[in-house]
Amino acid sequence: MDLIGFFIDHLALFMFVMLGLLLFAGYPVAFILGGVSITFGVIGFSLGVFSLGEFFNFAPRIWGFAAENLVLVALPTFVVMGIMIERSGIAE
Repeated sequence: MDLIGFFIDHLALFMFVMLGLLLFAGYPVAFILGGVSITFGVIGFSLGVFSLGEFFNFAPRIWGFAAENLVLVALPTFVVMGIMIERSGIAE
């Protein structure tokens, strides 16, 4: 087996190892999740693991499901509204 084939077969394992290393290095979680996902997405696209259409159709599929469920849309809105009311002093 060649080196590129080995890397393609174990791409997800390398992604989780990189995620763990960066988390334990102390970087912010939001930047790690975004950076690792985009980095390995570009690597996967350049190695031919998936097409560019699959790369860009993943996020709308997830967020489209969340937008259909009204509880998932309303809950963060109520949390932000409660924090704003508390900090403005109206809740006292």
